[in-house]
Amino acid sequence: MACGAIPEGIIESELFGHVKGAFTGAATDAPGLIAQSHGGTLFLDEVGELPLNMQTRLLRFLQQKEVRPVGGTKPLAVDARVIAATNRDLREMVKAKTFREDLFYRLNVVNLKLPPLRERRDDIPALLRHFLDKHSPRLKTKVTVSPEAFSLLTRYRWPGNIREMENLVLQLLSLYPGETVRPEMLPGQVVEEGPAPVISEPGELPLSLREYEVMAVRRALSRCKGDVIAASRLLEVGKSTLYRRIGELKIDLEAFKERQPEA
Repeated sequence: MACGAIPEGIIESELFGHVKGAFTGAATDAPGLIAQSHGGTLFLDEVGELPLNMQTRLLRFLQQKEVRPVGGTKPLAVDARVIAATNRDLREMVKAKTFREDLFYRLNVVNLKLPPLRERRDDIPALLRHFLDKHSPRLKTKVTVSPEAFSLLTRYRWPGNIREMENLVLQLLSLYPGETVRPEMLPGQVVEEGPAPVISEPGELPLSLREYEVMAVRRALSRCKGDVIAASRLLEVGKSTLYRRIGELKIDLEAFKERQPEA
């Protein structure tokens, strides 16, 4: 459930359900999202957007494992796992009295922090491939990305994180079907992040992300004489990530290692 996308006037009914006649238009009983999650998982996206009165009701559910529909008199037992996500600082919201402290600690049992995309740039190529593979069949088109444009995308800070990247892929597929994306086709904020480094590689430049990645990895391994740790520093990716990609790209690591002269 997207907590920030549901109007405050109906969020109570959406979460907790209602009984027939509870309000104008309530022609039948309707289970809420919490009751529908019985035996499963309830995902609350942007939980920091919940109004304070809904925070109180959510806390009561978490404590008592039961909900009472709007207009109802009989509570319903619900056994569901609750996962909450937010991009806001809930601790600061607690200090500002805009988020209940007791609800914060009730939710904060296992805390998983996902670093922003700018702090895990080695994920960018895989995510770009994922979104291209995901949306190309649906839109019945595809694009390739030039090395210069790809370099800009990996240097960009992605303030909107994954959603911004997915929207950009949709934009490129819609505006440039079947074309090779060049830097001038990218949004201004991506280009303004900084100029792409000049690539001087003999022969035809690769036109797909995979081809560009193969070229980049091979050049780094060649420069570092097969030393994966040194190459990972050069490429600014983790050592384990580079080992994994070498295997996935079917690159012969031994071919780059310096041969020792025979005695």
